[in-house]
Amino acid sequence: MILPTVIARIRSIVNDPLATAEDVEYLRAHDETKALQHPNCWPKLWWFLAAAQPIAAQQSVLYELMLLENPGGWEQLEKKYAEFWIHQAIDEMPLQERHLFAADCAERVLPFFEDEHPTDMRPRTAVDRRRLFALGEISLKRWHDARLDAHNAARRKRMGNAAKVTATADIHIVATESANVCAIYRAQIGPLVDILAAGEDVLWTKTKEIALHEERLWQWARAQCYLKELAT
Repeated sequence: MILPTVIARIRSIVNDPLATAEDVEYLRAHDETKALQHPNCWPKLWWFLAAAQPIAAQQSVLYELMLLENPGGWEQLEKKYAEFWIHQAIDEMPLQERHLFAADCAERVLPFFEDEHPTDMRPRTAVDRRRLFALGEISLKRWHDARLDAHNAARRKRMGNAAKVTATADIHIVATESANVCAIYRAQIGPLVDILAAGEDVLWTKTKEIALHEERLWQWARAQCYLKELAT
């Protein structure tokens, strides 16, 4: 239980835009979010806390100023922490939003499977039924039946790793594996494909890393949409 004197000091610091570094450090010890969003949070502490609380950082009064003072700083955080932020966001979502987000991620791999098998709709049906289940429009059994069909498609078809994503129940695994599948496929068709075909493994790895980061940025932006909708 927090003592009344501590609560009073926290409230006093929060309401004082000219609070000292010592005060902000005291605030951090009791509430990191309030410290991050305090107008007198010093840059080193702000960036440190932003890595763990990106949405709170974006909502802070210092966000625009920090980006002006450190161009590229936010992009560096995204590159390093985007995957962590995505899984953190998933944990903060209610079950319905988790399933809808997973369907969004899985849907991203469908073109890779359907380019190879344009008449096989089993993976797409699994994604569609996941959404319907999340919205309460079909039973759990109907979604599970579609997942089983998609799993069978994954076992027997080329680009089965894409179909496997649509058959996966665990939301965290869907996010991770859909990003991996997108990265692998896009690296194969990227602008360096001719060079890569010559056996430049280092360039192949770099291209895949870029594609993986881009997909994680898409996932992170999509996850934020769900969290912002919940906050309104």
